[in-house]
Amino acid sequence: TRLVVAASDVYKRQMEYLARKRIGSAKVALLDTNAPIAQIGRRVGYKDANYFGIVFKKYEGISPREYRNSHNHIG
Repeated sequence: TRLVVAASDVYKRQMEYLARKRIGSAKVALLDTNAPIAQIGRRVGYKDANYFGIVFKKYEGISPREYRNSHNHIG
């Protein structure tokens, strides 16, 4: 029904918002810390490091490791 579709759309938007916030926090941590990528994934709310990598790549187009390596100009 229309109510179920509307609720589903709201849920999808909420999950996408949450994922974008988590990935934003992860991007900061990837550049500002030397913490392992799996640990950063856990800090931002992903229990599974592989799933964190999949979601990160979905939104950023590259893996967390590639992001860190290509944006980290320290050293």
